[in-house]
Amino acid sequence: MVGWLCPSILSVQVENVKAIIEVEIQVPIANQRLFLNGRALSNASHLNQAGVGEGDLLLLQTIESGSSRPQRSGGGDPNLAMNPDGSAANPLALQRHLRQDQNLMRRLLEVQSSL
Repeated sequence: MVGWLCPSILSVQVENVKAIIEVEIQVPIANQRLFLNGRALSNASHLNQAGVGEGDLLLLQTIESGSSRPQRSGGGDPNLAMNPDGSAANPLALQRHLRQDQNLMRRLLEVQSSL
């Protein structure tokens, strides 16, 4: 999941962001990992203290219940699996998948025009 942040949320704790995500997509906080530039964010840290700035993109990785294994996105496609550090196990497959989603690409370009 890729999203963007408004300036007012930067002082919020990572755990509170995960609570919002839990309500929105019904994934428990314990089953979420948020990453910034490949680095996992600690629940206790505030977004701005963790180095998150206005316009930054965060990666949400969901973990299967009772497991430390990431869930596969895309309906279970093994080519879209994520490594524990939040990077794509198969970057080329992930790029192809993302490029096929026109709505996602439009939103990414709106937020990060340098892409």
